[in-house]
Amino acid sequence: MQEFEELEDITCSIKENRKAFDEIEHILYKFKDIRKSIERCKNGSVLDEVELFEIKNFCLNLRALKSLISEAKISNIILHSLDDVYTILDPEGKNIPTFYIYNVYSEKLNEIRNKKLEIEKRFFLKLMKKHKSFKGTKIKSGDS
Repeated sequence: MQEFEELEDITCSIKENRKAFDEIEHILYKFKDIRKSIERCKNGSVLDEVELFEIKNFCLNLRALKSLISEAKISNIILHSLDDVYTILDPEGKNIPTFYIYNVYSEKLNEIRNKKLEIEKRFFLKLMKKHKSFKGTKIKSGDS
């Protein structure tokens, strides 16, 4: 009998909050099955960027779903927070549906990226100097 009462509550809630339920339906389509990635993580495997991206998006979608469920006043559906996971995957708090391997994950990575940036700057400056030295040179045509 309790199930029928809960079903009645949801039916009433759908009628009263049509827009929220349309948005819930839209969010539900965005969820991907990440069970294999979670299992690999539990087993100590290193996840690739795509898997990390999908887990981050799962967390983002879950946040949105939780908010919509609250807005629709559905009290009998309880979703657990994955905010701790999300914070790891978005340490800068940008809240965008992309994934990037941030420098904060590894001091060594940060050092390598800084060295790479310095090399690129030096290369670019040399290229610009070389370009400027050619700028004043006239190119002879083959017809003279």
